[in-house]
Amino acid sequence: MPTPRRWKPVLVLAAVLVVVGLAAWKLRGSGPIHDGPMVQLLDTDGFTLTWRMPTPADAEVVEVAVRREGTDDEMVFPAMPGDRFVACVTGLEPATLYDYQVRRHGVADPATEPAVVLAEGRTRTAPGRGGLFRFVVTGDSGSGSKEQYGLGRLMHEHDPDLVIHVGDIVHPDGALKYYPAQFFRPYRDLLMRAALYPCVGNHDWDTNQGEAVFQVFELPDNGIEGRPDLACYWFDFGDVRFVAMNSNVAFSEVEQYQKPWLDGVLRDASDRWKVVFFHHPAYTARMHASRGAFRHLIVPVMDEHGVDLVLVGHNHMYERSHPLRDGQIVEPGKGTIHLTAGAGGSSLRTFGSPQPDVIAARDDTQYSITVIDVEPARMVVQQVGLDRSVLDSFEIPRSSPTTQPPDQALEVAP
Repeated sequence: MPTPRRWKPVLVLAAVLVVVGLAAWKLRGSGPIHDGPMVQLLDTDGFTLTWRMPTPADAEVVEVAVRREGTDDEMVFPAMPGDRFVACVTGLEPATLYDYQVRRHGVADPATEPAVVLAEGRTRTAPGRGGLFRFVVTGDSGSGSKEQYGLGRLMHEHDPDLVIHVGDIVHPDGALKYYPAQFFRPYRDLLMRAALYPCVGNHDWDTNQGEAVFQVFELPDNGIEGRPDLACYWFDFGDVRFVAMNSNVAFSEVEQYQKPWLDGVLRDASDRWKVVFFHHPAYTARMHASRGAFRHLIVPVMDEHGVDLVLVGHNHMYERSHPLRDGQIVEPGKGTIHLTAGAGGSSLRTFGSPQPDVIAARDDTQYSITVIDVEPARMVVQQVGLDRSVLDSFEIPRSSPTTQPPDQALEVAP
């Protein structure tokens, strides 16, 4: 009996679904990459690349191929599957551009079947001592708003070597489910190029004490002994020692764990620039301010060791202090500048109060990012609005002895 006309579209659709299903079964593991690839743990001799994708078939090989820009010599590194794929790239040269590919072979012997390129990107290894580099700062970004997407493009345009995120990565809480729409998609191109280092904000921390941060990021394993859950860590990049701290915990935990740990980390930094970042501001024009533990316990430690710059968020605006020591304004190079970079994408907040004497500049009118060029004798800082206007600019002179730059210092992109 002929098939009734009304059933023909249904049968055609069913046949298509069967074919698609069989193809997907045959090519399991060849699905698109998501949540990456993301450059992490960027160093002078390598980096780590992470992403997620369907689990490959038993006979498939997933790898990362790396070659120096302008050459054909290729190095291949295996990708370790798990909750996400992780590939550790080593043996590279400092301050050098490298192209990379994430690729899959259909069988264990790559010679018998061409590789399928799943993603490709480019990154630059960290400079050695004295090398120039650029980093950008953002915070309180998680919203998935058009403004956050715009700031993601703006950061990428400035071609940074790394990104500092001062917390509240996603909203309304720090659950992993919000990361695709509020982190990976807005920053897709940026994450393939520059390593992003976060600290935990209150929204991140209030969801299982920052559990998703540990699931998304590869963080340096050099935090507080016995308390890796605090997500404190440090890393050196060029002439700068960066230190991430957690301003969400109780006074007693700051006093017992973070204060002595920070003292040791800064003491060992010797003549490097010192940049510390955490979420809640110690100095601000708004009442939505830091918990008292950091101002009482941590600021004196930073004063003692001559921290050059503190980066924070929490207040959804831009704000920076004069150089401060013991809460008093001092000459440039003699104190610490506290900079709030909280205009990263979530709804802006107004100041609602007069500008305190310790605050040198502020803006609550538009979303913005912080762009910092590091040189041997100074840091050049600009606050750049979403409309590309410069909202504020200043320099931080080097307060400790400088390291002589190498013969061929890295040129910072304009």
